[in-house]
Amino acid sequence: MVGNFPQAFTHVALVHTGMNLMRHEEEMAKATGRPTSSGSNEDAESRGATDAAAGKS
Repeated sequence: MVGNFPQAFTHVALVHTGMNLMRHEEEMAKATGRPTSSGSNEDAESRGATDAAAGKS
């Protein structure tokens, strides 16, 4: 009785690949000085502070 056990390996590989792609994107963004597309909280907070200083809501 194998059931869905082999399917779990496929899911683990898919999640692992996604995590590797995210890490690579963050490293490239850090190296080039560009913001990541993931929109981290740190980026959102700094944008909010900039918008508030400029009088935007």
